[in-house]
Parts: sequence; C-alpha cells; structure tokens
Amino acid sequence: MSTNKDLVDYFIGEFYSGKLANLELLVTEDFMFKMAGFPKLNFKKFVKMANVTSNFVKLNIQEIVSADDLTFEMKYLLDVMIFKGGFDKEIYGDITVVVRDGLLDKILVTASRKVKNLEKYMLDD
Repeated sequence: MSTNKDLVDYFIGEFYSGKLANLELLVTEDFMFKMAGFPKLNFKKFVKMANVTSNFVKLNIQEIVSADDLTFEMKYLLDVMIFKGGFDKEIYGDITVVVRDGLLDKILVTASRKVKNLEKYMLDD
C-alpha cells in the first residue's frame, strides 16, 4: 500500500470518527472541498460542515482505487436521516480525492440529488 493511499484511508477514517479538525496538517494550504451544486469550501468550512452534518448523515464508502497514486476514486452512499427518525433519503455518487506533495489537496464530490438538509450547511457564509 502506498503512502498516499494510507493518507486517503486515514483521512476518511477520521471523517467517520468526527476528528477532522485534527487533520489540518494533512491538507494543502489551499485545500478545497467541492460538492456539485454547492460552493467550494476551504478546510475550516469543510470541517464545520462535516461536524454539523455528521449528526444526521451516515457516509458509506466503497473501495478506493487509483491509477496513478495521486488521484483516488471511490463510490459513496450517503444515508440522510429524516426528522421522524431513522434514515430515509439516499444520496449516491463519486468522490475524487487528489493528493499533492503528500498532502490532501482536493475532494470533489458528485451527488445524485440535492437535499435541503445538506444545502443549509453547504452554503458559503
């Protein structure tokens, strides 16, 4: 396993555990998170969005693959909790993670649809 793949695996694992704020040293200075249909987020705003949404979404990542050890592709399924309890809506798509100089540089996400519950946390403030 490569160092870059280890970095991506570790970052995603920390995302699951809600410890993203501790990972600032693992991202480039101009890190960007971009989900289709929403504004770009820097690392600070990405952490804020992830922390707020972690209470009502469950992220499921499939196998991470890379052809060049710099760009990593994966499919995801996001279960969104409804206010009546339980998970109801499913969003799926692709995530591309780009590593530059041994640091995470970009996370690009496509989504099958926009969900209002996510939209309020993804808007740039």
